[in-house]
Amino acid sequence: MWTLENALPLVREIAPIAQRCGLSVALRGSVLLRGESYNDLDLLFVVEEPDICDVRRCLQEIALLPEIHAFGAVHPVGGGQHATIWLHDGRHIEARFLFVLTA
Repeated sequence: MWTLENALPLVREIAPIAQRCGLSVALRGSVLLRGESYNDLDLLFVVEEPDICDVRRCLQEIALLPEIHAFGAVHPVGGGQHATIWLHDGRHIEARFLFVLTA
């Protein structure tokens, strides 16, 4: 089960990785809205620096974190990409990469 208490430290580990890869990361979904989820942790990655944005590198660096087991294939979705990230304990993260740029 995901809770705010166990998700936030991992999001804080992922945030500087995302930043190095030209992205910012935000919590969304049930954990944000209800404080817990029995399904997954939803994270939204948004392009901050298009010149250095690299989704594959971001996922590869996240996979080096001790909690992470593996990540799945990157699939296109409307306006971006999607990948699933699995933890060693069986929980998973649904990572959505959004390429819509804002001014």
